[in-house]
Amino acid sequence: MSIVLNSIASPRSASFNLSQANESLQTSLERLSFGKKMNRSCDEVGFMDLASTSLVTAYDRIIDTDIVAALTRFARNNILFQSSASMTAQANQLSSLTIPLIE
Repeated sequence: MSIVLNSIASPRSASFNLSQANESLQTSLERLSFGKKMNRSCDEVGFMDLASTSLVTAYDRIIDTDIVAALTRFARNNILFQSSASMTAQANQLSSLTIPLIE
């Protein structure tokens, strides 16, 4: 892509210079278009990465909530089991105390 200098006088060299300038302009426009597409692609990758991170964080919070709910149910059932065992033991002691009083 070289432009012939100092020979604008001839129509042939002027035409050659115009065609060279046109090719350079087309190449620049193609590079511009490609650069825009590359920038847009990089932005989209960044947005996708951010969305992926947000989804993973949300999923982890949901899992954490499910685990806490399961542990709460387990603790509740454990407390109920221990209290029923304690009530049964107290009832057994009470009956053993009242039997000598009745006799």
